[in-house]
Amino acid sequence: MSISDDPSLDLANADLNEAMEAIARRDSPERRQALYQALLKSVLIVPTPDSPDDRAETILDENEELTFLTFEDDHGDTVLIAFADESAALKWEPEGLSYVGLRGPDLLLIAMENEVGELVLNPAGPNTLLMQRDEIEALAQGEITFSAAAPGRPSPPGMTVLIGPPEEMPPKDWQSALREVLRQYPSVEAAYFFQLHIPPEGARHVIGLVLYEGLSREAQDALIETILKEFEALLPEGQELDFVILDEPNFRKTVEDTVSGPIYTA
Repeated sequence: MSISDDPSLDLANADLNEAMEAIARRDSPERRQALYQALLKSVLIVPTPDSPDDRAETILDENEELTFLTFEDDHGDTVLIAFADESAALKWEPEGLSYVGLRGPDLLLIAMENEVGELVLNPAGPNTLLMQRDEIEALAQGEITFSAAAPGRPSPPGMTVLIGPPEEMPPKDWQSALREVLRQYPSVEAAYFFQLHIPPEGARHVIGLVLYEGLSREAQDALIETILKEFEALLPEGQELDFVILDEPNFRKTVEDTVSGPIYTA
Protein backbone atom coordinates (compact mmCIF):
# COMPACT_ATOMS: atom_id res chain seq x y z
CA MET A 1 0.00 0.00 0.00
CA SER A 2 1.18 3.49 -0.69
CA ILE A 3 0.04 7.09 -0.65
CA SER A 4 1.04 9.33 -3.51
CA ASP A 5 1.34 13.11 -3.49
CA ASP A 6 -0.11 14.94 -6.48
CA PRO A 7 0.75 18.67 -6.65
CA SER A 8 -1.84 19.20 -9.38
CA LEU A 9 -4.69 18.51 -6.97
CA ASP A 10 -6.18 21.53 -5.21
CA LEU A 11 -7.48 21.04 -1.67
CA ALA A 12 -8.92 24.57 -1.63
CA ASN A 13 -11.90 23.51 -3.81
CA ALA A 14 -12.96 27.05 -4.73
CA ASP A 15 -15.75 25.87 -7.06
CA LEU A 16 -17.20 23.54 -4.44
CA ASN A 17 -17.13 26.22 -1.74
CA GLU A 18 -18.82 28.67 -4.08
CA ALA A 19 -21.53 26.13 -4.94
CA MET A 20 -22.15 25.37 -1.26
CA GLU A 21 -22.41 29.07 -0.44
CA ALA A 22 -24.93 29.52 -3.25
CA ILE A 23 -27.11 26.67 -1.97
CA ALA A 24 -26.94 28.05 1.58
CA ARG A 25 -28.40 31.31 0.24
CA ARG A 26 -31.09 29.62 -1.87
CA ASP A 27 -31.38 26.02 -3.00
CA SER A 28 -32.54 25.21 -6.52
CA PRO A 29 -32.11 22.38 -9.08
CA GLU A 30 -29.67 24.53 -11.06
CA ARG A 31 -27.50 25.30 -8.05
CA ARG A 32 -27.67 21.68 -6.97
CA GLN A 33 -26.37 20.63 -10.41
CA ALA A 34 -23.46 23.05 -10.04
CA LEU A 35 -22.72 21.54 -6.63
CA TYR A 36 -22.70 18.00 -8.03
CA GLN A 37 -20.33 18.96 -10.83
CA ALA A 38 -17.97 20.74 -8.43
CA LEU A 39 -18.07 17.83 -5.98
CA LEU A 40 -17.09 15.34 -8.69
CA LYS A 41 -14.06 17.50 -9.55
CA SER A 42 -12.99 18.16 -5.96
CA VAL A 43 -10.51 16.62 -3.55
CA LEU A 44 -12.03 16.45 -0.09
CA ILE A 45 -10.42 16.33 3.34
CA VAL A 46 -11.63 13.16 5.06
CA PRO A 47 -10.79 12.62 8.78
CA THR A 48 -9.18 9.34 9.79
CA PRO A 49 -8.99 7.94 13.32
CA ASP A 50 -5.49 6.50 13.14
CA SER A 51 -3.46 8.17 10.39
CA PRO A 52 -0.05 9.59 11.37
CA ASP A 53 0.45 13.31 10.94
CA ASP A 54 2.61 12.90 7.84
CA ARG A 55 -0.44 11.69 5.91
CA ALA A 56 -1.92 15.18 5.87
CA GLU A 57 -2.66 16.58 2.43
CA THR A 58 -1.97 13.32 0.63
CA ILE A 59 -4.04 11.49 -1.94
CA LEU A 60 -4.91 7.81 -1.66
CA ASP A 61 -3.97 5.62 -4.59
CA GLU A 62 -6.29 2.82 -5.68
CA ASN A 63 -4.51 0.18 -3.56
CA GLU A 64 -4.67 2.03 -0.24
CA GLU A 65 -6.85 0.71 2.57
CA LEU A 66 -7.86 3.13 5.29
CA THR A 67 -10.37 3.41 8.10
CA PHE A 68 -12.44 6.57 8.03
CA LEU A 69 -13.90 8.40 11.00
CA THR A 70 -17.64 7.64 10.94
CA PHE A 71 -20.55 8.20 13.28
CA GLU A 72 -24.09 6.98 13.75
CA ASP A 73 -27.22 9.10 13.54
CA ASP A 74 -30.39 8.72 15.61
CA HIS A 75 -31.73 6.13 13.15
CA GLY A 76 -28.63 3.94 13.29
CA ASP A 77 -27.38 4.96 9.84
CA THR A 78 -23.68 5.55 9.23
CA VAL A 79 -22.64 9.19 8.85
CA LEU A 80 -19.44 10.11 7.00
CA ILE A 81 -18.02 13.62 7.22
CA ALA A 82 -15.69 15.49 4.87
CA PHE A 83 -14.42 19.03 4.41
CA ALA A 84 -14.04 21.24 1.37
CA ASP A 85 -10.87 22.88 2.67
CA GLU A 86 -8.51 23.00 5.62
CA SER A 87 -10.16 26.00 7.27
CA ALA A 88 -13.47 24.13 7.41
CA ALA A 89 -11.73 21.13 8.99
CA LEU A 90 -10.13 23.36 11.64
CA LYS A 91 -13.50 24.88 12.53
CA TRP A 92 -14.66 21.37 13.35
CA GLU A 93 -11.47 20.39 15.18
CA PRO A 94 -9.39 23.48 16.08
CA GLU A 95 -6.49 21.40 17.42
CA GLY A 96 -6.03 19.67 14.07
CA LEU A 97 -6.80 16.14 12.97
CA SER A 98 -5.42 13.27 10.96
CA TYR A 99 -6.86 13.20 7.46
CA VAL A 100 -6.36 12.27 3.84
CA GLY A 101 -7.32 13.97 0.62
CA LEU A 102 -9.78 11.87 -1.36
CA ARG A 103 -11.21 12.60 -4.79
CA GLY A 104 -14.92 13.34 -4.79
CA PRO A 105 -15.91 10.39 -7.03
CA ASP A 106 -13.82 7.99 -4.93
CA LEU A 107 -15.38 9.19 -1.69
CA LEU A 108 -18.88 8.82 -3.13
CA LEU A 109 -18.12 5.33 -4.38
CA ILE A 110 -16.72 4.29 -0.98
CA ALA A 111 -19.78 5.77 0.73
CA MET A 112 -22.13 3.88 -1.60
CA GLU A 113 -20.31 0.54 -1.29
CA ASN A 114 -20.30 0.81 2.52
CA GLU A 115 -23.98 1.80 2.68
CA VAL A 116 -23.30 5.21 4.22
CA GLY A 117 -26.64 6.83 5.05
CA GLU A 118 -25.50 10.45 5.11
CA LEU A 119 -22.51 12.43 3.92
CA VAL A 120 -22.02 15.72 5.78
CA LEU A 121 -19.81 18.34 4.14
CA ASN A 122 -18.28 21.01 6.42
CA PRO A 123 -20.22 19.95 9.57
CA ALA A 124 -19.09 22.97 11.62
CA GLY A 125 -19.32 25.71 9.01
CA PRO A 126 -22.03 28.17 7.96
CA ASN A 127 -22.52 26.27 4.68
CA THR A 128 -22.92 22.78 6.12
CA LEU A 129 -24.49 20.43 3.60
CA LEU A 130 -26.07 17.04 4.24
CA MET A 131 -26.34 14.56 1.37
CA GLN A 132 -28.68 11.62 1.71
CA ARG A 133 -28.16 8.07 0.45
CA ASP A 134 -30.09 8.54 -2.81
CA GLU A 135 -27.88 11.47 -3.78
CA ILE A 136 -24.73 9.57 -2.83
CA GLU A 137 -25.67 6.51 -4.88
CA ALA A 138 -26.72 8.50 -7.93
CA LEU A 139 -23.55 10.60 -7.96
CA ALA A 140 -21.33 7.57 -7.33
CA GLN A 141 -22.75 6.08 -10.53
CA GLY A 142 -22.14 9.26 -12.50
CA GLU A 143 -25.73 10.50 -12.56
CA ILE A 144 -25.65 14.25 -12.18
CA THR A 145 -28.94 15.02 -13.92
CA PHE A 146 -31.28 13.11 -11.58
CA SER A 147 -34.17 14.90 -9.93
CA ALA A 148 -33.21 16.98 -6.91
CA ALA A 149 -36.72 17.27 -5.52
CA ALA A 150 -35.51 16.23 -2.07
CA PRO A 151 -31.98 17.66 -1.77
CA GLY A 152 -29.71 17.32 1.21
CA ARG A 153 -30.62 19.74 3.96
CA PRO A 154 -28.21 22.49 5.00
CA SER A 155 -27.66 22.24 8.76
CA PRO A 156 -27.36 25.27 11.03
CA PRO A 157 -23.77 25.90 12.16
CA GLY A 158 -22.89 24.23 15.41
CA MET A 159 -25.88 21.86 15.37
CA THR A 160 -24.13 18.69 14.17
CA VAL A 161 -23.56 16.56 17.27
CA LEU A 162 -21.37 13.53 16.67
CA ILE A 163 -20.68 10.58 18.97
CA GLY A 164 -17.67 8.31 18.64
CA PRO A 165 -15.74 5.67 20.55
CA PRO A 166 -12.91 6.91 22.80
CA GLU A 167 -9.47 7.20 21.24
CA GLU A 168 -8.27 4.97 24.07
CA MET A 169 -9.69 3.78 27.35
CA PRO A 170 -8.47 5.50 30.54
CA PRO A 171 -6.01 3.69 32.87
CA LYS A 172 -7.35 0.88 35.04
CA ASP A 173 -6.82 2.81 38.29
CA TRP A 174 -8.76 5.75 36.79
CA GLN A 175 -11.67 3.43 35.95
CA SER A 176 -11.58 1.88 39.41
CA ALA A 177 -11.70 5.31 41.06
CA LEU A 178 -14.70 6.26 38.92
CA ARG A 179 -16.55 3.09 39.88
CA GLU A 180 -15.88 3.68 43.57
CA VAL A 181 -17.41 7.14 43.30
CA LEU A 182 -20.46 5.96 41.34
CA ARG A 183 -21.14 3.06 43.73
CA GLN A 184 -22.01 5.63 46.40
CA TYR A 185 -25.02 6.75 44.35
CA PRO A 186 -27.72 4.07 43.81
CA SER A 187 -29.50 6.35 41.34
CA VAL A 188 -26.70 5.76 38.81
CA GLU A 189 -27.57 2.60 36.89
CA ALA A 190 -24.73 2.64 34.33
CA ALA A 191 -21.96 4.82 32.89
CA TYR A 192 -20.38 4.96 29.43
CA PHE A 193 -17.08 6.51 28.36
CA PHE A 194 -17.18 7.99 24.85
CA GLN A 195 -16.21 10.91 22.63
CA LEU A 196 -18.65 13.75 22.06
CA HIS A 197 -18.21 16.40 19.39
CA ILE A 198 -20.31 19.56 19.40
CA PRO A 199 -18.81 22.12 16.96
CA PRO A 200 -17.07 24.46 17.31
CA GLU A 201 -15.82 23.20 20.68
CA GLY A 202 -14.03 20.18 19.23
CA ALA A 203 -14.11 16.58 20.43
CA ARG A 204 -13.90 15.73 24.12
CA HIS A 205 -14.23 12.62 26.23
CA VAL A 206 -17.29 12.43 28.46
CA ILE A 207 -18.97 10.09 30.91
CA GLY A 208 -22.59 9.40 30.01
CA LEU A 209 -24.72 8.43 33.01
CA VAL A 210 -27.88 6.35 32.92
CA LEU A 211 -29.94 7.47 35.93
CA TYR A 212 -32.98 6.10 37.71
CA GLU A 213 -35.98 7.32 35.69
CA GLY A 214 -37.85 8.62 38.72
CA LEU A 215 -35.37 11.43 39.43
CA SER A 216 -36.55 14.98 38.84
CA ARG A 217 -34.50 17.35 36.71
CA GLU A 218 -33.39 19.24 39.82
CA ALA A 219 -32.27 16.01 41.48
CA GLN A 220 -30.38 14.97 38.34
CA ASP A 221 -28.53 18.28 38.19
CA ALA A 222 -27.62 18.12 41.88
CA LEU A 223 -26.39 14.53 41.50
CA ILE A 224 -24.18 15.37 38.50
CA GLU A 225 -22.69 18.36 40.31
CA THR A 226 -21.88 16.24 43.38
CA ILE A 227 -20.32 13.40 41.35
CA LEU A 228 -18.27 15.83 39.29
CA LYS A 229 -16.85 17.51 42.40
CA GLU A 230 -15.88 14.16 43.90
CA PHE A 231 -14.30 12.83 40.77
CA GLU A 232 -12.40 16.02 39.88
CA ALA A 233 -10.25 15.50 42.95
CA LEU A 234 -9.16 12.12 41.56
CA LEU A 235 -8.21 13.30 38.06
CA PRO A 236 -4.57 13.97 37.11
CA GLU A 237 -3.64 17.65 37.27
CA GLY A 238 -4.78 19.58 34.21
CA GLN A 239 -7.21 16.89 33.06
CA GLU A 240 -10.89 17.67 32.68
CA LEU A 241 -13.92 15.45 32.21
CA ASP A 242 -17.56 16.20 31.54
CA PHE A 243 -20.60 14.21 32.62
CA VAL A 244 -23.80 14.04 30.56
CA ILE A 245 -27.12 12.34 31.28
CA LEU A 246 -28.27 9.74 28.76
CA ASP A 247 -31.95 10.52 29.29
CA GLU A 248 -32.99 10.64 25.63
CA PRO A 249 -33.59 7.12 24.20
CA ASN A 250 -31.95 7.71 20.80
CA PHE A 251 -28.96 9.39 22.42
CA ARG A 252 -28.51 6.48 24.81
CA LYS A 253 -28.91 3.84 22.08
CA THR A 254 -26.37 5.58 19.84
CA VAL A 255 -23.84 5.61 22.68
CA GLU A 256 -24.53 1.95 23.50
CA ASP A 257 -24.07 0.98 19.84
CA THR A 258 -20.90 3.04 19.49
CA VAL A 259 -18.84 1.85 22.47
CA SER A 260 -17.93 -1.72 23.38
CA GLY A 261 -19.84 -1.62 26.67
CA PRO A 262 -20.44 0.39 29.85
CA ILE A 263 -17.50 1.43 32.00
CA TYR A 264 -19.72 0.93 35.06
CA THR A 265 -22.96 -0.88 35.91
CA ALA A 266 -24.75 -0.85 39.26
